[in-house]
Amino acid sequence: MAQQPYVENHLFGGQQPSGGAYPSPYSQTQSQSSGCGPSAPPPAAFSSPSNLDFYSSNPREGEGNGPWDPGSIEALPPPSSAMPRNSSLDALYDNEPLDFSNDPPLLEELEIDFELMWLKTKAVLQPFRKSSGPASLEVDKSMDSDLTGPIFFWICLGCSLLLQGKVHFGYIYGFGVFGCASLYVLLNLLSPPQNPPIDFWQVMSTLGYCLLPVVLVAVLGIVASLTGAFGQVASGVAIAWCTLTATRIFASSLKMEKQRFLIAYPVGLLYACFVLITIF
Repeated sequence: MAQQPYVENHLFGGQQPSGGAYPSPYSQTQSQSSGCGPSAPPPAAFSSPSNLDFYSSNPREGEGNGPWDPGSIEALPPPSSAMPRNSSLDALYDNEPLDFSNDPPLLEELEIDFELMWLKTKAVLQPFRKSSGPASLEVDKSMDSDLTGPIFFWICLGCSLLLQGKVHFGYIYGFGVFGCASLYVLLNLLSPPQNPPIDFWQVMSTLGYCLLPVVLVAVLGIVASLTGAFGQVASGVAIAWCTLTATRIFASSLKMEKQRFLIAYPVGLLYACFVLITIF
């Protein structure tokens, strides 16, 4: 109880309670702000100059406590010459125009050769052509990685069926992928051991180009009905045409002329599936 006067003097600035009640701090604050009461000095922690060093306007050390000069900031160093840059970046840094004269054409980068596509298409359109001569040998053995023609023929087949009211893009994709994968495995198992294995893209390219007769039948189905005798004859001719051309190319590439009938059977089944979705 001996410390009560000290606490009262410290809290209420020496004011004595009147009527047994201590003055409210809120009323004391109001009186100080209005100027009617004594104003307390600021705390020593905020008035000491040593405590204001943290708020110094000069962030650099060793440069005094004067005002900060923006001009004292040095410019950023240029990019290091050790950084690897190609010729295009050098031209951009030096503000020089880019030189594209040595770049190959876009069709060459995409490996699209319309002349070779036309040669392959003519080879498919001539099923009884003899495999002789340098041009024929080039066409028969170049069905390797050209997928531009097959994709174009598959899209044409799907669009022709779409004009007939048949949405069979999924069937074309399914039969195409499954048939190419199956024939790829089968042809590698049938090929002689001394021959190099056939590539998957070569199988896909050959089967895609040889699909052209089926595309022609689908185009005929837009203007004529294929459910009658005409459709059956056209379907049979298309299956025989596709099978003969694809078998000739596979037999010539793998040197399997004696096994051409063994190759023709699965190839004919695959093209029969495409003809069935074309008719029905």
